[in-house]
Amino acid sequence: MAQNSVYSWLYSPFVNAKQRITHRRLLVIADDEAACANKVAQLLAPPSKFNQGEQSVSTIVVGAEGTLQANVRKHLLGNEYDIGVLYCHRGFSPSDLLALAGTLRYGGCLILCTPPFKQWINTPSMAKVSYGYQQTYSRYIARLTNIFIETHEVSMWTPTRLHLAPPETTSWTPTHCHPSTAGAPTQSLEGESDIPLKNQTVEKSIEKDTQKNIRIGRRQETLGAFNADELVGVQEVGESVGVQGLTDKMGVQEVGENVGVQGLNKEQRTAFNDFVAMQCLRGILTAPRGRGKSTLLGVIAAYFVSQGKTVYITSTVRRNVDALIKHCCGAFTTIKQKGKNSYFDPKTGGVCSWLATDNPKLFYGQCDLLIVDEAASLPLPTIKTCLSHHPQWLLATTLQGYEGSGQGFIHRLLPSLLAKNALHRTLTAPYRWVTGDKLEILLNHLCLFEGYSFNNDLVSSLVDRVSVDEKYSKLSRVTKCDLDTMPYGELNEAMGLLALAHYQTTPDDFLRILDSEALLLFVYKENGRIVGAAVIYNEGGEQLAPLAHEVAEGSRRPAGHMSAQRIALLAGDGSFAKQKYWRINRIAVHPWFRNQGIGTQIIEEIKQFAHHHNIDCLTSSYGAKPALNRFWHNNGFVTIDTGIKVNKASGDISALVIYPLSKEFNEKANLLTSLYANNNNSNVFKLTELDKRVQKVYLAKLWNFCHGHLSLEQVTMPLASFCKLLFANDIDKNELQPLLCTLPLNTSELRKVFKASGKSDLNDKIRNWLIRNLPKS
Repeated sequence: MAQNSVYSWLYSPFVNAKQRITHRRLLVIADDEAACANKVAQLLAPPSKFNQGEQSVSTIVVGAEGTLQANVRKHLLGNEYDIGVLYCHRGFSPSDLLALAGTLRYGGCLILCTPPFKQWINTPSMAKVSYGYQQTYSRYIARLTNIFIETHEVSMWTPTRLHLAPPETTSWTPTHCHPSTAGAPTQSLEGESDIPLKNQTVEKSIEKDTQKNIRIGRRQETLGAFNADELVGVQEVGESVGVQGLTDKMGVQEVGENVGVQGLNKEQRTAFNDFVAMQCLRGILTAPRGRGKSTLLGVIAAYFVSQGKTVYITSTVRRNVDALIKHCCGAFTTIKQKGKNSYFDPKTGGVCSWLATDNPKLFYGQCDLLIVDEAASLPLPTIKTCLSHHPQWLLATTLQGYEGSGQGFIHRLLPSLLAKNALHRTLTAPYRWVTGDKLEILLNHLCLFEGYSFNNDLVSSLVDRVSVDEKYSKLSRVTKCDLDTMPYGELNEAMGLLALAHYQTTPDDFLRILDSEALLLFVYKENGRIVGAAVIYNEGGEQLAPLAHEVAEGSRRPAGHMSAQRIALLAGDGSFAKQKYWRINRIAVHPWFRNQGIGTQIIEEIKQFAHHHNIDCLTSSYGAKPALNRFWHNNGFVTIDTGIKVNKASGDISALVIYPLSKEFNEKANLLTSLYANNNNSNVFKLTELDKRVQKVYLAKLWNFCHGHLSLEQVTMPLASFCKLLFANDIDKNELQPLLCTLPLNTSELRKVFKASGKSDLNDKIRNWLIRNLPKS
């Protein structure tokens, strides 16, 4: 039966004692959710001859009813499993797919449960579709399913098809091409029934393997005769990892009881020696998933504890550091647990404690070493504050899109720390799986997360061939792409560039780029290679018109239309929401081709396309810093708003810029620039001293605040201008006058005067006060 064949195939790496040199695998089960659940339940039942006292393999199920649901990647970081199951019937996230895969060990299997393919590609892939648009077809899922069907290394189980790829130990590279132009014949969805249900070769090999040994925790359950030599150098499933168990040989890990630094692999040992040799340890450790980062951190923590030192470890989620703590305690058998999140060495008095990211000890406590794990998941200001209170620290993180600050960590925090003589080390050799692991390569290929690479010699030749003047003379170099026919190689180049352009790029962003009906993609090619790209979102217009009034008053915030909504809210006028906008969401140029006018050329071509399509205004929102401000202003854009809060990824406030195109919007732009100038004026003017259009907007905003549509932070200038007029002829000294007429508002003093219990209560009491004093017409 098919079930038995899949069952034997699934457990074969654990049966044949070759788990530690076997590539991880992908099994796609395409069926309705109930059928998938039934199959998975049978597959995850432990083999009958396994010791029932210990679990043979560790498993995790995500996305099914009653299990961890979507957006669980932050809970998966730092954990390890042998089999992971991801259900896609209730939604699909490439980020969750990659995060779950990153937890799987040697020989493990990722089971992807999907709806039938023809149904799946016609199911909306995005949780939120821009208001006024519909998604009835997913380019991303269609591409995914085509690759599943075409790729022999992907095992598949459907009602009409069973294909099981034999577990392998050889390296592999996928064909980097678009499905429509792949070298292998394309197998249509309708053609699945033509594929044999059985895979006799695999079944026979599995039957042979089941006569060997199954590894169970720290025991061995013999199902039949086996060769003991096959087990040498292979770590038993569930065995704790010691540094002595880490070798340089083939990345294979052996069993070790106590940690010795000599047991670390070459990269880990070098990083360990470099960090602990520092007179004042200030270091950064980065690595892709599965490179032994947690192991190294655990050894470093254990080293300090063995010296009688105090170590603080922090992360956004406690479970993320389970592996780190395990390796710390396993490094020296003398380290014992002390309390829920504390560990100590009774011989030296050293202590290692995990602290939540808001624990006061991180900011006021004393420790000898602060370790921040998955640092890129924390807001940059939080990290900077933590580091300022501790002389010795070690930041560690993956940088693959699962994190909160992502590229912001690379482009903002890392350079500033290196400038202060921090030491940066990177781990590249796989630790959790074999080198050249098929699953890692395949999933990066599937999820368009392979990154962008250029051979240095190729880049140099491209740069030498074309002068800057020639670039400016040929706008034809910039083209608008058809995402339905774009070759895979070009798609990967464009996505790699766009990942560089945003501080919080995740694999989910590529899904949105491919599937959004509101999106346009422009690319700049140099001798056939994409070296520049821009993503544009259609906003406003007839799609947003039904909610124009509610958007302008602040009572509705529909999905999408970011700049259109922000502009309408700034003006307090629904007609602004009805204008047609193109928002430049991302614009990127390959680092080798920057400062040559390519970005400007892309924008010029976008302007021409926008004119042709009767767009009223181009917009963009970005992390405001001098270089970017100059870029946008030099291209004719005008700033009309800056944000209130600092972005956790970039550490900057956001700036909103516009480039009016239509005559109608040019007139509207005058109001926006007047509002911006007044809102950023250091002086507060009486309401009657302002332009009449600004007066009207300010009064409308104050009434919207009174109705609960806007926050106090959104109306500080209108409030101050109105109060300055209100108190202008007040002979008696009013205690509210200096508080309400001066910016920034002193909210702590206002709470005292209004006798407010907190922020919400203060807002309510100021609203009631305004209702009594605002003009009624």
